[in-house]
Formats: sequence, structure tokens, C-alpha cells
Amino acid sequence: MNSIAKRLDALLDFLDKKSVDVALLQELKTPVERFPLAAMQEVGWKVAFIAEKGYNGVAVLSRDKNMLVRRTALPQASGYNKKNTSAETQQLLEASNRDDSQARYLEVLTHGIVVASIYAPNGNPIRDDVHNGAHNDAHNDDSHADDNLSEKFRYKLAWMERLYLHVEHNLLPEGRAFLLGGDFNVCPLASDVFDEQIMGDDALVHVESRRSYKRLINSGLVDAYPAFRVKTKTSSNIKDNGYTYWDYRRTRFQRNEGLRIDMFLLSPYLSERLENCFVERSMRALENPSDHTPLCLDLQEVLQPYPHMDTHLHLQLNLHSNSQQKTTASPSNTSSDTSNDSQLERLEEETQASSKNQAAGDGLSVKKSIQKTLAM
Repeated sequence: MNSIAKRLDALLDFLDKKSVDVALLQELKTPVERFPLAAMQEVGWKVAFIAEKGYNGVAVLSRDKNMLVRRTALPQASGYNKKNTSAETQQLLEASNRDDSQARYLEVLTHGIVVASIYAPNGNPIRDDVHNGAHNDAHNDDSHADDNLSEKFRYKLAWMERLYLHVEHNLLPEGRAFLLGGDFNVCPLASDVFDEQIMGDDALVHVESRRSYKRLINSGLVDAYPAFRVKTKTSSNIKDNGYTYWDYRRTRFQRNEGLRIDMFLLSPYLSERLENCFVERSMRALENPSDHTPLCLDLQEVLQPYPHMDTHLHLQLNLHSNSQQKTTASPSNTSSDTSNDSQLERLEEETQASSKNQAAGDGLSVKKSIQKTLAM
């Protein structure tokens, strides 16, 4: 839910009615001093956030009073084993290291799970000399080694690469259950966008954006929404196609011309505890709504105890800081670029083979303790 200051009442009402345990917020668009921290704490939320004036900003709200902040930014890319990293990507990473003041990544430990609220860079326009939405073959080009790529798009690719490196070298080896949730600003498949031709040369459907996202999946993470549809053989239909974003213009929501750009990516252990994942479309239909609507996730209770955090992952207790933290990486020579398209490509086959509908929000009848999380 973007512009939190404008929509606080709607947010708190929704969280209360849905009995949410953890909420991930992105695109806060408010400076630190205007973030409604006191109002959230007054109704029982433990809150962590990073913010900047006018842009970006992410937060985590939890009912867990012992929630701890681990990171307020992605680690610097230096120190990783770059054996399998191209020279072009290394240049992008170095540029990203030099300019990372944007409030886009917040990582906490809550309810026994490492939870990261993510607002990935948009990346548009892709080229400095091409207007966004132009119909050309640029997004079918198989290489991003292009001198005309804009700084914004280069930053997007570098940021996604650093996210992948953090997952591959830190989060997965640590052994804890974890999830990444929020606005990834990419449509992984053609079925995740209402019309690719209209999108044209948009960064959200560019081949390199999709490749960056696919690397996260290939590392072993599970995209919760398509995984749940495959698990329950839920078919896509006009009312339940996973879209989480509809532009304000051209009555996109009324015509259901949306994008699936908000996701939960689950660690292997958490993917086995997935009980439900659905889009809460009703929030987009409210008066003065956000252009995003909540993506909701239900998980079985995480078994305890979990291993203690590695000593190289330090706690960051300054909730308002966006300073960098150094990490001693655990280098790995294992490449995650192997072809592993199972969950995303299998989704296309499964949705075509099934004619059943799953009403958003119905959930499952589960007697076990459920942890409910949502990204907005």
C-alpha cells in the first residue's frame, strides 16, 4: 500500500479484520518524521521501517514484540566469489555499491522467520534515448551489454543481482526459514501482464528483468502464488489471475488490466508450510485506493528452535537508519544459473488443465496454528 500517510486508517482496519500477524509495506513515500509510528504502536504493532522523503520506503509490522531488525539495506557486493559473474554485471554491481541510499530493503527476524520487505527498483526508462512504451525489439535482445542502457535500468539489474547474491551466499547457507515479500517490479511470465504489446519496452517485462527474477527461483526459492495454484490446481480466470497492481489511468482496474509484480518468495522449508496465497482485490476498489492491493499468505506454524544466526549477520537496531552494513560472505562456487523452470513454467500447464476457481480470501480450513503475512 503506497503513500502510507494517506491510507493509514484503511490499512489498520484491514490488518485488524484479517487478524494479520506480520505485514510488509512498500513505497511508503514519507520522510521519517511523518511516518505514523505512534498510531501503529498504539494498536499493538511492533514496527520497523526505513524511509526517505517523497520516494521508496519499506516497513515491517509484527505482533511479535521480540522482532529484531537484521538489515536496513542489502549487503555491498564486494567480497563475494564472482567466478560466475560477467564483467558487465561486475560493473553494474560496482555502480550500485557507490549509490545505495535508497530505502528499499528491510530484513527482520520475527516469529522465528527471517522476513524481508522489498521494493525493487522500477528501472524505467530502459534507455536514455528511447521513451518507455515504445514498440521495438529491445526487450527481446538476449544481452544487457548495451551502452544505451539508462542508469535507472542498470541500477535495477545491479540491485537484483545483489539480492540474488545475498540469498545465495547468506540467507540460504544460514539455514533459517526466510521469505522475501514485496514489490519486485517484474512480471515473470507473459501471463503476469494483461498485454505485453501495450507494455512495449518496459523494464517490468524486459528479458533481463525476468532473468534476474528467474535466478532467485533457480536458487531454490518458491514463488508462493503460482506454487499455491499448482498445489491446489487452481486455474487462472478473469477475477483471479494474480494481478496485484492496476494503473490509475484508463480504468485499468475496472477492465482488469493489471500486472503481477508483488510476490512472496519462500525458502524451501517455508514452501512446505504454505497453506494459502491470494490477492485481496477488495482494497483496490476502495475510495482513493493504492494502485497496489495486498497479497496475502498463510503459513503453518514454524517449528522451533532454529539455528542461531551466523555471527557475520549483525543485528541493526537503528530503525531509521539506511546505512550500509558489511558482511563477510560465505563464498560458494555453486552456480544457480542451471535451468530449473519448474514452478513458473509448470504453472502455465497446470492452469490450462484445471477449470476450478479459488475465491480470493476463502483460505483453507486448517486446525493448526497459522501465521498470516501480507505484503501491500
